[in-house]
Amino acid sequence: MIYAKWKRFVVAVSMASMVTGAVPLRGWAYGEASEVEKAVKGSAQGLVPLIKPSWGQFFLRADVLNKLYSLRSYQAIWVSSSGLPNDMAVALKNTLQMADRHGLKSQDYWDDEVNGIYEAARKNPSAWIAFELVATEALLRYVTHLSTGRFDPEAVDSDIKFKRKTFTEFSELNNILQYGPSSLTMALDALAPSHPHYLDLMDILVQLRSLRQKGGWEALNSPGFALKKGVKDPIITRLRDRLNQMGYKISYAGRDVFDQEFDEVLRRFQAQNGLAADGVIGVRSEVLRSLNYSVNQRISQVEVTMEKLRWLPRKMEPRHIFVNLATTEFRLFDENGLAFNFKTVNGQPFRRTPSMRDQITYVNLNPYWTVPRSIAIKDKLPLLQADPRYLEKHNMLLVDEATDEVVDPSGIDWRSMTPRDFGYYIRQLPGPDNALGVVKFPLQNPWAIYMHDTNEPSLFSESKRHRSSGCVRLEQPLDLAADLLRDQAGWSLSDIKAFVPSGPGSQAVTLNKNVSLKKAMPVYFLYLTVGKGDDGSIRFVDDVYGQDYRLSKALQNAVDTGVKMASAGEGSLMVQGQPGRMQLFQMVKAVRCDVNKRGTCAEPVYFALNKQQSVPAGSYLVGFENSLYPEMVTVAAGRSTTLQLEKVTVPAQVKGQKIRIYRDFTALSEQQKIYLTMFAMNRHFFRLEKDKVGDLYLAGSWERDFVQRFTYETCARIDTYAQASSATKSVCRAWNTAQRSADLRELYNFGADGTFQEMWVTYPGDVIPSKHPRYLVSLPITEQDFVSVFPGTYKVQAEGKNMPSVRVTVGARSQNDRSNGILLNATHNFISLNAGASDCWASHMWKTEDRAYCTDDEQEGCYRGSAKVCEGME
Repeated sequence: MIYAKWKRFVVAVSMASMVTGAVPLRGWAYGEASEVEKAVKGSAQGLVPLIKPSWGQFFLRADVLNKLYSLRSYQAIWVSSSGLPNDMAVALKNTLQMADRHGLKSQDYWDDEVNGIYEAARKNPSAWIAFELVATEALLRYVTHLSTGRFDPEAVDSDIKFKRKTFTEFSELNNILQYGPSSLTMALDALAPSHPHYLDLMDILVQLRSLRQKGGWEALNSPGFALKKGVKDPIITRLRDRLNQMGYKISYAGRDVFDQEFDEVLRRFQAQNGLAADGVIGVRSEVLRSLNYSVNQRISQVEVTMEKLRWLPRKMEPRHIFVNLATTEFRLFDENGLAFNFKTVNGQPFRRTPSMRDQITYVNLNPYWTVPRSIAIKDKLPLLQADPRYLEKHNMLLVDEATDEVVDPSGIDWRSMTPRDFGYYIRQLPGPDNALGVVKFPLQNPWAIYMHDTNEPSLFSESKRHRSSGCVRLEQPLDLAADLLRDQAGWSLSDIKAFVPSGPGSQAVTLNKNVSLKKAMPVYFLYLTVGKGDDGSIRFVDDVYGQDYRLSKALQNAVDTGVKMASAGEGSLMVQGQPGRMQLFQMVKAVRCDVNKRGTCAEPVYFALNKQQSVPAGSYLVGFENSLYPEMVTVAAGRSTTLQLEKVTVPAQVKGQKIRIYRDFTALSEQQKIYLTMFAMNRHFFRLEKDKVGDLYLAGSWERDFVQRFTYETCARIDTYAQASSATKSVCRAWNTAQRSADLRELYNFGADGTFQEMWVTYPGDVIPSKHPRYLVSLPITEQDFVSVFPGTYKVQAEGKNMPSVRVTVGARSQNDRSNGILLNATHNFISLNAGASDCWASHMWKTEDRAYCTDDEQEGCYRGSAKVCEGME
C-alpha cells in the first residue's frame, strides 16, 4: 500500500477542494494559467501551504510549486492547449527515469502512480491539471535531491557538521525550462555538484553498472599460499582481469606468472586503496578482501559518496583546502586546479574527525600545547609519580587551574596525588618535541578541531593513518604555511624554516607567533571512500568510520521489518473513531509480533478507520497516525477485536492559529510505548519523517527515514570489537540482555518537549546519541480542531516562544503506567560509565550539540567552555 512506502509524497493538509482533477474542465481551460494559479495559490491561503488532490493518495507542496510557477506567470509546463502531455512531459519522464545516473532512485520521482496520471492525461484532457502539478512536484523533488541531498546530514551522525542546504535556484530552473525538451536532461545536470570528484563518481557508476549488466565479477579465492613475485598460479590471470576492470591497466604478457609488471600494478593498487603496499597477496589478504566486495556493494558505496558531495556548495571557491578523511589526504586547489597534495593523519574510528566546512584565518608558529585532562590523568600523572622531573625533561610546565600560574612540580607530593586532587593542567612549550610540532592552523569550529604539524612524522609512511584523536596532522605543514602567507613579505618557506626550531635541542626565539592571513582560506573536511586515481583507476578504501554504513542505511529504499509467521486462523481488527481535519492519511497500522520471541514481527498491515480488517490471529502493536495503543492487542481466530480512538480537543487556555499536539514523554505511559515497540520489533513503530511544515512519522520522498537504522545489529557482534568503548559495551549489554520491555529504559532519556534521546550502537562499534524531535501527533491545528488518538498523555501548545503547554490525558489505558507488569521508575539516568567520569558524562556525553572531541593535540581539553574535561574519556 502507498502508506507503507517512504517514496510517497510528503504528508500534507487535506485540500481536496482546491484541485478537482477528477472533474472535467471546459475545453478552453486546458493548460490555462488561471487554472494553474487557482490550484497552486488557493491552498496557500490555508493553514498549511499544501494541496491534497482528490485524484491522488499523496500531497503536493504548494509553497514550493508557487515559487516556480510565479516566475512564469503560472503558465503550464507539461501540457499543451489541447490538455495533452507535450514534448516537455516526455523529456521530463525520460530525465527522471535516468535519475540513477546521479546515484538517485528513479522511482522517487517517476513511479507507477505518476506514470498512471501521465497515461490518464494522454487519454483524457480533463485530467491535465492533475498531471501538470504532479509532474512539477516530481521535477522539484528531483532537483532538490540532486542539488541539496535527500536528508539532513546532521541527522545521520553527530560527526557530520554540514547543515542541510535549501534549494533556492528557482530562477535558474525556470530558465532551464525555457531551453526546450531536447536539452532538458543536460540542463538539469547543471544543478548537480560541479566538484570534479562528483564527475569522477558519475563515470565510475557507469563502469560498475556496465559490469553488473555483464554478470558482475567472480569471487577470488586464495590458492592457500602467499602470492608474490616469481609465483605462478592461475589466479594471477584472474587478478589481471579484475585489476583491468577497475582501471589498473595491466597486460596479459605474463599470464599466470607474478612478474615485475604485476608487482608494480599490485603495489599501486595497494597504495591507492589504503592497503600496505608490500607487493604480497597473503592467504588472508587485504587485497582479496577488497577485490571481493560485490559490484552491488561498490555501486552502493559510490551512491553514498555522491550523496555526501551534495552537502558542499555546488560551486566551491576556486582556492580552497580539501581534506579527504577516508583516504587521509590533503589537497590545496587554486585557480589553476590542484596546487599540491600530501598525506594526513586523521582521527581514530572512535575519535573521528568531523566532516565540516571551516576556514583558516591565521597561522600559529611555535605553538604551545595544552595537554587534555584525560591524557594528563591517564598518562602524565603516572609518569610524574614515577619521575617528578618528567615535565622538566619534556619541556613542559605545570599550571594551577585556579590561579593560572606556573607551579614548581618539585614541591608536590606526586606519590599521594589522586586524579580527584589533580588541580593542574600541563602546557608543553614550543619546540620540535611539541605534540603540535612547530606550526598549527587553527580553525573556527567549537570542537577544538584544527590542522597541525606533528612530532611523529613516521606515521605518514604507514598505510593506515587514522591515528589521531580528532585533529588533522599534516605531512608538509611548512609548505602549507608558506602558501597561505605567500602574499606577505618575510614569510617565505625559507623564512618560516629559519623562524621555527629545526631539530632536537634547538629552541624557538619567538613563541606562539600568530600571523594573520589577508584572506581567509576555506577548508573542507569530507569522508569519501571512493574516487579515481591520477591514472583514472578506481579507488576504494575501507569505511573505518562506519559513515558509509550509516548513510547507506538511511538511503535504503525499504527495510525488511518482519518475517513470515505461521497463523492459527484469522480474526478481524477494527479501530473506530472520527479523524481530525488535520489528520491526513487516516490509516491504521497493525504489526503482528511473536510475544515469545523478541524481535519477531510480520510485515505491517494498513487499513482504514471504522472497517473490519481480516488479519491472522495473534498479538499486535497498533497505531493510528502518530499515536500508539499502549499495549499489545490480541486478535483471536474467528473473533473481532475493536479499539476506540479518543479525541484530544484544544484546551480553552491555549490560544492561537498554529497549535501543535505532541506526545508527552514525561508520562510513563508514553515512555512505555517506546520500550514496548523497541522490545517487540527491534525498531521504532513509526518511521521518522521531517518536513518544514511539521514533523510526522509517515515517511515520504522529500526527506529520508532514519529510524530504519536503529536495529542494533551491531550489538549482536559487539564482542568482536576489541576497541569498543565502555559506553558501547554498556548500551549493548542493556540491549542484548533485556528480558522485558522495561529493561530498555537505560537507553533513553525523555524530554518535556515531545522529544527523547536514544543511545544506539553502530558500526564500527560506538555509541551515537540520536535525538528524536518529531513525535508530533499532527500538523498545526486551530482552536476549533481536534485530533483522534489512542489512549495516552499528550501536550497541547501554541507556536511561539515561551508559550505554555497543557497536558491532556485521554482514555483509561493511559493511566496504566506498567510495562509487562513492572512499574517503571519516574526518573532514570543514562548508562553508567567509567568511574570518576559520571558527573561529566551525564551533563555532556549525550548532548550532541555539546559534544567535542578529546584530542591529544588541542589547547583546552575535550569540552569547549567546560571547566573540566571528562575523566576517563576514551
